[in-house]
Amino acid sequence: MKQNTYQMQWINNVMGVSWNAWAAATGTNAQPTQGSFETYPGDTLVTAQEMVYTVNGAFLAAGNLDINSGWTDGTVAFAVRIVVPPQVFDMGNRPYYQVAYTTDPNSTPQFEDVVDDPAYPYTLNFTTSWGDGTLTITSTSEHDGLALDCIIE
Repeated sequence: MKQNTYQMQWINNVMGVSWNAWAAATGTNAQPTQGSFETYPGDTLVTAQEMVYTVNGAFLAAGNLDINSGWTDGTVAFAVRIVVPPQVFDMGNRPYYQVAYTTDPNSTPQFEDVVDDPAYPYTLNFTTSWGDGTLTITSTSEHDGLALDCIIE
């Protein structure tokens, strides 16, 4: 049976800084019968965390699925969303990603399209209480899956 997999790997390369889960930006809108989390990120990102969501391929139509993961240090917050558009009999647009960033971690995330093609990388430069940082996203994009590496430096 075919399964579609959507994955986010988070890496924190900032020594001495740990990130807390941005609760407003972490989770999914999936129905329980659509799929399940194989791996769900913990509450704190010190070095690495992973989120893996698998969709059971038995469905004739899949999609209308958002999978989000976000982090905050208390002064800034950012999140990445994997958007899975509807696909009927494997026809339709491939999954893509969006990014939310704010200097108000208590706010609701506002996700935006940041690249024209989900295979393209994205870099977000930000300033926080400990200095300047960068979030770099690289991807492996397929018609029925998307894997993202999200590196904080």
